[in-house]
Amino acid sequence: MAVPLRRRDVVDAGLRHAVSGALILSLVAVGVGVLPRVWSRPTGEGAATVALLGLWLVVGVRLLRGHGGRGTALLLAVAALVPLAVLGGPAPEGVPPILAVAPTVLAVLAAVLLLPRGALIAVLVMVAQLLVALPRLGLGGALVWLWLPLALGVMAYIARDELRAAADRADAAVQEQRAAEVALVGARARARVHSSWQGMLHDEVAAALRAAATPGLAGVEVRRYAARAVAAVERVDVEPAAGQVDVMPAIRDLADTAFTPVDVRAPDELVLPSRVAAALAGAVSEVLRNVDRHAGAALVRVQVERTGAADGDPDGPEGPGAAGPAAAGVGHAAGAGRSLHGLRVVVTDDGAGFAVPTSLPAGGLRVSVVERLAQVGGRAQVTSSPGAGTRVTLWWPDPERVGPAGGDGAEPRPAQPSRLLSLSPLPLLAAAGVLALVDVPDDGTRPFAVAWFAVLTVLTVATALRADRPLPRGWVAAVLVVACGGALWLLKDLTPYGWGGFGPWPLVAVGPLLLIVGMRGAVASTVTALLATHLGVWVLGLRAGARPDLLLMVLLLSSLVVGIGLRVRTVMWRLAAVAGRAEDAAHEQIVQAWDRSVARAVRARRRARLQVLVLPFLNGLVDGSLSTRDPAVRAEAALLEQSVRDELHLPEVLDDDTRAAVRRARTAGCRVRVQADEAPPPPHDLVCAVVVAALGDPLPRELTVSVYARSDPPTLAVVAVPGDAARAAALEQVAGSALRVIDDAPEGTWAEVRIGRRAADGRRTMTS
Repeated sequence: MAVPLRRRDVVDAGLRHAVSGALILSLVAVGVGVLPRVWSRPTGEGAATVALLGLWLVVGVRLLRGHGGRGTALLLAVAALVPLAVLGGPAPEGVPPILAVAPTVLAVLAAVLLLPRGALIAVLVMVAQLLVALPRLGLGGALVWLWLPLALGVMAYIARDELRAAADRADAAVQEQRAAEVALVGARARARVHSSWQGMLHDEVAAALRAAATPGLAGVEVRRYAARAVAAVERVDVEPAAGQVDVMPAIRDLADTAFTPVDVRAPDELVLPSRVAAALAGAVSEVLRNVDRHAGAALVRVQVERTGAADGDPDGPEGPGAAGPAAAGVGHAAGAGRSLHGLRVVVTDDGAGFAVPTSLPAGGLRVSVVERLAQVGGRAQVTSSPGAGTRVTLWWPDPERVGPAGGDGAEPRPAQPSRLLSLSPLPLLAAAGVLALVDVPDDGTRPFAVAWFAVLTVLTVATALRADRPLPRGWVAAVLVVACGGALWLLKDLTPYGWGGFGPWPLVAVGPLLLIVGMRGAVASTVTALLATHLGVWVLGLRAGARPDLLLMVLLLSSLVVGIGLRVRTVMWRLAAVAGRAEDAAHEQIVQAWDRSVARAVRARRRARLQVLVLPFLNGLVDGSLSTRDPAVRAEAALLEQSVRDELHLPEVLDDDTRAAVRRARTAGCRVRVQADEAPPPPHDLVCAVVVAALGDPLPRELTVSVYARSDPPTLAVVAVPGDAARAAALEQVAGSALRVIDDAPEGTWAEVRIGRRAADGRRTMTS
């Protein structure tokens, strides 16, 4: 089974790739800038520099490979502290200041973003830089040089924690959603198996028992019914094979074996998903069986046709102009509000008809026809009236031809970073402001520099605060032009020495804005602006006489944070796609396994109940060890049919003791009737206890058990005839605080009990 990545792992991998890549790239820049200046010195600084660059390379490779333990932390601390000790301060002779602070910046970023106790290492490195710089620059100068790595460390710390927190929240949300989906899959599997078993019990088992209880029916016919029922029990234990099957042979076989003549008007071939084909064939079988049993019809017509947009009505499966004075059924809203494309099967007879209730009762057509179609996303409708025949319409929407439920098909927008994550680069902007105060001369450029920095700060903060909505393209273009254009304007008069000191501070200042815009999704605009700025810096620096190697280092180090941020985003997106595919694959396997597991468990449980209830009797009819010429066998068949009817109304509700009590009562002559609008919610122990109490001594002449699962709250009603004070007291004691009504009179005892929960409120008692 595929093992999905945690989103925190994706974040850590993105940080690792980005920081390691930036580290190695910066080493190249530092090597280009430092080695020519120190290689020829007699003190051996060239060899020491090469050794340090090699050490940094080792650190970068270890971080890239995910080795973030104590060894890497020690190497990183040595790689950062040794240059300070060897070079004697953050700005040694011949080395540009921006390069002298580079080891500290790189160490702080790598430690905070990648190492378990990186904050401690970062503080150690910054304190070491402060101590080394104090003798040379004094406290004020040393703090100025410390400000840049400190700001980067704070920014990295906030960004790292926010990225990981967001990843953890996403993982928790996905797990919650996946758990809900798995629960839904289990519920659907239970409903699917329940529906198939209910249909099989009604269509085959109950029919076989009814045939066995009917006097005068030929033994060969009884054995045929019983054999079909046993075979149906075996078939229902098998999950329908995936794929497509032709449903027409099954429909034509049903028409050929029906007692009433059937006229089939249908295409020669109709290939459907196997579950849908099984549901349609089962529904048509039950409709034809009901016609044979009840309608007294001379002819049945079965019409099978595909439907298009002009053939259907979203409000009913029959389409416009549905005929009939009375109709009942259920609809499935799969096609509501869309063009209807699918399949329609209409079964019409010219028999006696009947008055269709507003809501079909449990069992019968509702189990074998209506609920069968609903399980596969279809719907059914029964239209009839006395003397006018019956029309049953089955409709199933073809998902391959039904359009999407809504939307324009656009890809979902990528998730926007949180406001805190968008604000995390602001410490770097503050560091640029400190550098500007130190470097900007008090001349004609200062007002423009102050104004530009103020505008840049406002634009950066405003862009960061728009974390809850996408950035308009016009806004992105405007802020990038102001930021990058202003930075280049301030750099146009920079001296060669200024390029190696704090002079390129505008490049540091625009970094947070570029990073925020890139994190918000405008990667192309960010990269374009960054490249345009680099080109401008290159032109301005060469014109001012700055060395190319120095300009290269300035560009790399000043855009380090932007590069890390964009690289993190790119790697995270790619890994997130891989993780998403792996997670979907793993979840699909889990869902399928859970579906099969739940289905197997429900089938095993239902089969065990049926094994105790009726299978031995049916097998006896099949092998001839039981004969319906024996009145006791017919009586047993009648009792078993009633038990199957109870199971149809209350599937998996009555336990063994309750079923035994009901059987004893019926054997003793009590008429027990069980009915329900649908299966009640668990637990079922209260239902069983109430039924057993109602059948206590003295045994009533009649008992009606009614479950109203659709009411609020779900209610169990029992009516025992005649009334009995002891029975009323037993019911009151068993129901306890769940009792709603208890009424005892000589004519009968009536009780209503809340089921599914035991609430103490709403109880009332009536006496007569």
